Amino acid sequence: MNEDIRNIKKTLTSLVPYKDIKFLTRVHWEFSKKYTKDFLRRRVRDRLLMEKNNYMRVPKNVIRKRFYLFEYVPETDVEIWDRYPLILVLEKNKDSFLGINFHFLPKTQRILFFEKIQNFTIGKEIDLNYKRTKAAFDGYLTLTRRYKMRRVRGPVVEIPLEYIKLFMLMDIQHFFGSSYSDNAIQHKSLERIVD
Repeated sequence: MNEDIRNIKKTLTSLVPYKDIKFLTRVHWEFSKKYTKDFLRRRVRDRLLMEKNNYMRVPKNVIRKRFYLFEYVPETDVEIWDRYPLILVLEKNKDSFLGINFHFLPKTQRILFFEKIQNFTIGKEIDLNYKRTKAAFDGYLTLTRRYKMRRVRGPVVEIPLEYIKLFMLMDIQHFFGSSYSDNAIQHKSLERIVD
């Protein structure tokens, strides 16, 4: 367990610029306080929302091509769903949005997939929509989910590109609708992807 925490801290240190060391210290403090996934699920998102910083914001609307983290509860029982999805929005309409949920991948695969889609970066956005994703990464469409705005609970936090790897390495997913563990769900999702 301690080795895992040291690896996470080392990765956080490499990903977060020196100017944001105060934020990094807060995350380290939270990790050292309690090392459970439940703690991360309940507290890290809230702690990050409370930080007075300029690199995360709570937007009034979700925007296509950007990353978001939020709490979600579907209307009906869907097969498997993630209470705290980390998504890249591909499409948006008045009532809902479609996004790739990176939590359905194991951590290393999240980073590898993110590095692939960085080729589509324009400014501070990933210029992907459903059609482009289907053409370039057809197998990864198994990770897409449609989210209804009225089922989003609490704030929707926009995660800038320079910090997205940090969030991809955190275990804040919380899957429902299956008796499988989080790792088993992620590996089953990975098996369905044909790159």
